[in-house]
Amino acid sequence: MKYTEAPGNQELLFLKKSMNSLIALFKTLRYKQWAKNLLLFAGIIFVRKLTDMFLLKRVLYGFITYCLISSALYIFNDIMDLVSDRDHPRKRNRPIASGAVSIRAAVIWLCGLGLIGLIIAGELGVPFFLVTLVYIILTVAYTLYFKKIVIIDVMIIATGFVLRTLAGTVVINIKISSWLLICTLLLALFLALVKRRQEISNSGLGSGRKTLESYPITFLDQAITIVTGSTLTGYFLYAFSSWHGEHLLLTVPFVIYGVFRYLLLIHRERAGEEPEEVLFSDLPFLVNLALWVITCLLIIYLW
Repeated sequence: MKYTEAPGNQELLFLKKSMNSLIALFKTLRYKQWAKNLLLFAGIIFVRKLTDMFLLKRVLYGFITYCLISSALYIFNDIMDLVSDRDHPRKRNRPIASGAVSIRAAVIWLCGLGLIGLIIAGELGVPFFLVTLVYIILTVAYTLYFKKIVIIDVMIIATGFVLRTLAGTVVINIKISSWLLICTLLLALFLALVKRRQEISNSGLGSGRKTLESYPITFLDQAITIVTGSTLTGYFLYAFSSWHGEHLLLTVPFVIYGVFRYLLLIHRERAGEEPEEVLFSDLPFLVNLALWVITCLLIIYLW
């Protein structure tokens, strides 16, 4: 007598499979990396417009736009890096590389997210749309070509952070200090260099990434040291010269601790390959970041 599953078990199995597929699709968004898009709020915060509900609403729409578009670009990257990701000790567990999400589903998901993001970007005005378009083109060019070129790769990653900050200013038609953009660039360059260092340290030179073979650890350590000093100096100058007066200098200790804590984690815990993991997993770093944000808000809006 042939055994057949009961209808209830088949429905339960189908429901479980569907749920797993939805979870896998959600993971392709790399939602933890949406934290990078919080840079869109830098402009509205530092020009004391955070309480303007009309402007805040526009920045929120801008943030949503960049979350959608950045996730679409992450999916595009995962599709293009499918073969190399399958050989990587950590990246092979990503939904597309592991086969949990099919290429067809990933492409549909990518197109849907990108289209919605572009529609919202268009509604937010031509300047915001153009900055967003530059961000997309630069990211696609990085995935297809520039990620293979030593030094240029980390510079493009850093430029992506600056474009996020710039998008947050053009969406509400404001101008912020050039020093703030410079600080953003230097901090992003610091994170990109650390990421490269940890990719080599954690995966080794035989990880299938030819670019990594062009980065000696000694060079990256020296570059990180230079950029660390430049980042701190840039922030000191911004805090000293900002129109908030010298009060913003009170936030300097938090910045110093945050940078040093991050450096400690990359050497002691081998963190830094995924910057967002440090943000969400290290309590001292998270508390320090919260204190920096609170102190900045108090100085800018109440002092």
